[in-house]
Amino acid sequence: MVTITAFEMRHSAVDAKEKIGLQVVTALQRTSAHEFSALFPTLADFHALMLRNSELYGVNLTEAAREFEKEFESVLFPEFKNSFERILSEGRRAGIDWRTIRLVSVEVPEGVNAEYASAPMTITFMSKEKAFHLKVEKALMMNGEWKLSQYISLEK
Repeated sequence: MVTITAFEMRHSAVDAKEKIGLQVVTALQRTSAHEFSALFPTLADFHALMLRNSELYGVNLTEAAREFEKEFESVLFPEFKNSFERILSEGRRAGIDWRTIRLVSVEVPEGVNAEYASAPMTITFMSKEKAFHLKVEKALMMNGEWKLSQYISLEK
């Protein structure tokens, strides 16, 4: 039983990272800002995380949630959108034909399978037989699914 449970947990983590990798590549292939932005945490995701850790906020939870909402709308959400445009632009300058890219691998540190966690992630893809890497400084695991952060860089 323990072996089956361990396999299922590991299998779920693998599925989650492959899923986000395919979603990122698909959004970039289609140059779809809408599909790409759906890969970032929503305000509701962050509020759920705050609620889950409500003991940290105590009686200030409601005020903290309101303040975070302002920060999310004025800083985080625009940064999410900017990262997409920046990646597309940098890729074009590097000779990437976004329509033809294909996923090679998605790497996260071993053992990251918590319900809520953050970890570096590398999404490797090919374009014109050249490998490129999207480095996500802080990918977020939320409710068993990986989410992107605005800290993404494109590397050869």
